[in-house]
Parts: sequence; C-alpha cells; structure tokens
Amino acid sequence: MGVILGIDIGGSSTKIVGLRPDQSVIDMLRVKAEDPVTSLFGALGNFLNANHLQLSDLDRIVLTGVGASYVDGDIYGVHTVKVEEFSSIGTGGLALSGKERAVVVSLGTGTAFIWAEKAAQSVISAAAASAAARFPV
Repeated sequence: MGVILGIDIGGSSTKIVGLRPDQSVIDMLRVKAEDPVTSLFGALGNFLNANHLQLSDLDRIVLTGVGASYVDGDIYGVHTVKVEEFSSIGTGGLALSGKERAVVVSLGTGTAFIWAEKAAQSVISAAAASAAARFPV
C-alpha cells in the first residue's frame, strides 16, 4: 500500500501520523507510556489496529524526537529512518502554514524556536531566543 508512518517519540508522549502514497493523511494519534520504547510500540500497534493496516502495508517508518535515540535499525522489518527533530519541526511548520519561510515555535515538554526556509533551515534554541529577548541589541 505504500504507507509512510511519521512517529515523534517525545519526552511525555508519542505522536504518530500515517500518510498515503498521495501524501494525504490517514490518521493521527497520541500515546503516553512510561518509557519511549513502550510508547513507540504502543503507538505503532494502536495505529495499525485502528486503521486496519498490516506491517506489509508500510513503505517506511520515519522517527524523530528525543526517544528516537533508543531505536536502532528497522522496526519489525520495515525500513526505518531517523530525522533530526529541529528539521522535522521546521519542515512540518512550513508544510502546515504553506509559507516559504517562517519562525516555527514548538511548545511541548521542551520549547524550540526555529527559523525555517524551504531552501535551508536554521535553528534558534529556546535558550538563545530567551537571551535575545532579555538582552536586545
């Protein structure tokens, strides 16, 4: 079927979204668990079951977030790649906004301010942005 799963394994929850081959969204869900690996596999199983999918329907799994560091190799034989979290936030923000460039703010367990452009992405950490606000030039 060619489904791509995007999974953000965060500090407090795991978010998962499925995309059809035409890039339309199948579904999104959030799972909370005590540890990132349990959260990952709980989200994966829940998503597949809720959307009547099989592992054979998956083209690939794309991981991001702090918990992705706990995963090595492919998941259940499905090609699995990791994407750096700030790039994911910037790319997602541009896609959702339809903008060519933007400041994208991620407010979760951690906070990040990201300057994103379609051609390239730059990251301004929360600490740097906070310091810049307190000490303007």
